[in-house]
Amino acid sequence: MEKKSDEKSLEDIPVVKKFPDVFPKDLHGLPPVRQVVFQIDLIPGTTPVAHAPYRLAPSEIVKAECQKPSRLLVQPEIPMWKWERITMDFVKKHPKTSNEHETIWVIVDRLTKSAHFIPTRETDSMETLTRLYIKEIVSQHGVLISIISDRDSHFTSRFWKSLQNALGT
Repeated sequence: MEKKSDEKSLEDIPVVKKFPDVFPKDLHGLPPVRQVVFQIDLIPGTTPVAHAPYRLAPSEIVKAECQKPSRLLVQPEIPMWKWERITMDFVKKHPKTSNEHETIWVIVDRLTKSAHFIPTRETDSMETLTRLYIKEIVSQHGVLISIISDRDSHFTSRFWKSLQNALGT
């Protein structure tokens, strides 16, 4: 008889007392006793796998095969200071302004994404573009470390040479 008084019954648990309609009367214990349907036998001396390998869905496999591997793409490094590295592009075919400008030269700081929008003409010479660059960018931000342009390498080379000549370096 003493054993029965030492054992706790379900009715002694506070939660079961508060919510008697939730717990059935014939509940023999928590957790309920069940047969083992499935088990994994571990081999002594082996370590379990820390995580399961990731498997792609068929649609993800097709998408991944169509993309270039990331090691083939050139990832520009993130600048440490603002207006240290820029990207530039020309937006053409705009309606002409009163000064005959139909192209906008967009120069964007790669860190802050702030931009300068410089009106130009499609026929402006490299020297004119260099003067505009020095007036608008170099005068406010100094000489930059890196310029990325989606124009052809011939344009980039001529621009750098013209800039170096204008700066006297």
